[in-house]
Amino acid sequence: MKGCVRIKLSLDTEQQEGIVQLQPTGQMCRRCKKTFEEPSWYAEEMDKVAANIGLMIHFWFYEGEDPELNVGMRSGKPRSAHNSRLCQACTLGVCRRMRIQKNHGK
Repeated sequence: MKGCVRIKLSLDTEQQEGIVQLQPTGQMCRRCKKTFEEPSWYAEEMDKVAANIGLMIHFWFYEGEDPELNVGMRSGKPRSAHNSRLCQACTLGVCRRMRIQKNHGK
């Protein structure tokens, strides 16, 4: 199963520190269409995302080696096709599926 996390990095050059904000994106209910629901994540998936972000920060800001990210994912059977109107990541413009569809003219 795929999930999306919006990442915001802020750098305070005076204090020489950075802040990393993570926003797991949710999905809206197909029936009520009122609010985006928080996604459910397994602890090991959150750990994997945090480790990948750490590797990328090291690469971007500390001239580290090109990271080998853990891109494995749990198997799952979505109940329906991706619906961009119900996807919070699509409304924020950060959904990978939305970019793939645009790049392939779908």
